[in-house]
Amino acid sequence: MMRKIEFIGHARALSLSMSSVFGGVAMLLIMQFIFSIDQNAFTYGAVIVGAIFQYKTTVWKCESNLSADNDEIYLFGIPAALRYQKSILGRRYIRVTSLTSSGYHRVKVYEPWVSKSDWQIMLKKCT
Repeated sequence: MMRKIEFIGHARALSLSMSSVFGGVAMLLIMQFIFSIDQNAFTYGAVIVGAIFQYKTTVWKCESNLSADNDEIYLFGIPAALRYQKSILGRRYIRVTSLTSSGYHRVKVYEPWVSKSDWQIMLKKCT
């Protein structure tokens, strides 16, 4: 019996939005110090508004396209290979990859993005 693995919308959206804010502010500060560009509150406000828009969009569309049965994990209905990895910053995630005839689909799944039971199921299937 196929079981859907769903993302927890708030945790995933918050993670993506916060990284956008930090990245956007870092780029603005780099531009200010390297190129001596004057910036005002509107510039930083645009970064915040963009992050809010990204948060709402991510919560609204949080389909994982992952499913599981007793033997396999599927991504877009295709059997997938799972690999447990750590990011550069040390965050643990599972990389889910499914091969097609014209390429591959790949998704990173961080631990807070899915329920504990789904994380354990996926962790058991990792190489």
